[in-house]
Amino acid sequence: MTKYRIIYQNSSIEAPEGTFDIGRSLDCNLVLDDPSVSRVHATLTRIDEDLFIEDRGSRNGCSVNGTPVTGRVRLKDGDEVKIGHQMIRVAAVKQEIKVSAAAKNTMGLVACPHCRHWMSMDDHICPSCGRSRDLTSRTAPPRIDVADSAEDPENDTRLPNVHSGQMISGLARKALSLNRSDEALKLTASLIESAIKKESTGESKEEDLEAIVELLVEIGIATQAPERISDIFSFFNTIRRLIPRKSVDLLYNSVRRTGYRSCPEMHRYLTTLGELSRKFSPGEKFIHRRIEGLVGLCS
Repeated sequence: MTKYRIIYQNSSIEAPEGTFDIGRSLDCNLVLDDPSVSRVHATLTRIDEDLFIEDRGSRNGCSVNGTPVTGRVRLKDGDEVKIGHQMIRVAAVKQEIKVSAAAKNTMGLVACPHCRHWMSMDDHICPSCGRSRDLTSRTAPPRIDVADSAEDPENDTRLPNVHSGQMISGLARKALSLNRSDEALKLTASLIESAIKKESTGESKEEDLEAIVELLVEIGIATQAPERISDIFSFFNTIRRLIPRKSVDLLYNSVRRTGYRSCPEMHRYLTTLGELSRKFSPGEKFIHRRIEGLVGLCS
């Protein structure tokens, strides 16, 4: 399967199925802050594994590898698109769809007898410490059901140690793939709680914040629950931080699929950003404007 990424300056955005607008307007999927760019300058259209571009009647036009765009032009890997005075590159990514043995398993897990990390029932070697699980021992580690342990993770003595949010994210996605959205949401809630604690000590990482947004969006789409998007704004309002650029792009591509409409949590977060904006760098101001643009998309 081929997917396309739109690379502009330091950002890389996946082109979604359907249309993707590029221009100066905050309502566009990719906003170019350049007076030579029209409000809605060009539109990308992805149909299955094909990506096309067409000019939207802009003042300065656009070109692909130096050739002016007339009508709908098919794009390929490595193409350079000039929009106004801005250059955008197209990258095609081939993805193989693989289903691991662990993904085929149920949500039943065991704790590694050596380091107490999560292991799939199909794992013979612990992915954390690399030591073998003794499958022939009479005292093999007991099966742990995520649904039970997620009720109260801090007080559950059976819960293995987890040093990385990546493992919890994987468990949440596994639960979601098995239509166990309640469990996925509980695991995501534990990630949010951990992120809030880390933020207070300055230990939070952007990739952890991005993982939380991705999970809430995926749960919101799978369950058609727009309140999950509200949870995103509430979370970032709590930690008083900008939503990462990659996550903002994801929201632009996903909020309509959840049926989300702007809500008090979103407006409270925008008020907080207004208070913080005096200290924003130019790059952060761009992200701030992108977040404000979500209001029009969700109205």
